[in-house]
Amino acid sequence: MGRHLEGRLLRSHRDEVFRRLGENYWRLDPYIRARNISDRTGVIQEGGKLDYYPLGEKLIRAKAKPKILAWNVNGMNLSTVTTINGRRV
Repeated sequence: MGRHLEGRLLRSHRDEVFRRLGENYWRLDPYIRARNISDRTGVIQEGGKLDYYPLGEKLIRAKAKPKILAWNVNGMNLSTVTTINGRRV
């Protein structure tokens, strides 16, 4: 067997092993890697795909404004703020 053919066989074997290691890592991921803020907010998705702005796109699509909440000490309840210093939010 020539060196050129042997190199091709070794390279194809190496590529196959590399592919299988990558697949199996993401199968084991839920059991071996600690969850972090990126997992909880949806940045790291299934299979290791990254979505750096998962919540931002949903807010833009829905055209939703984030609500500002205030704690009313006298009434002991949480309510949505509609004005701050006379300006509508």
